[in-house]
Amino acid sequence: ANAYNEWSDDNVAIELDTVRYGSSATGAPWIIARADASGNNFYQVGTNQGGSLLRIGKTVSGTFTEIANVTRTAPASGTQEKWRMEVDGSDIRFYINGTLMLSANDTTFTAAGRIGLRSSNSDGTAFAAYTERKAMRAAPLETAPLAA
Repeated sequence: ANAYNEWSDDNVAIELDTVRYGSSATGAPWIIARADASGNNFYQVGTNQGGSLLRIGKTVSGTFTEIANVTRTAPASGTQEKWRMEVDGSDIRFYINGTLMLSANDTTFTAAGRIGLRSSNSDGTAFAAYTERKAMRAAPLETAPLAA
């Protein structure tokens, strides 16, 4: 399931406060940027279902391709994290709590697009089980850092 915001920019910073509940969810949570109007083409950063694999990927014509990944210890239930996705030209960065965790370079999508959230199983449970959607903030990258 995808949820988009009509706000768009080509170079963007998106922040989301997350809290993990339980050891697994039925879907994997993602932040999306540069999504086109069809919702079938975009960049995304997020985790696997268990939260132990951070990923940067792209979806082209509805098909996901992983661009980069790194493993980590999954956060304990109740752990709050601040996720940040930056898309700057062809550079994509994924921060957690202010620390750069993963970066990649890709030139597939260069135009401005929508931002949003995604659950990989299309059932909307990933963010319900993984996070409290406390706040999602977005701004053109040149205005970062975002307000708390």
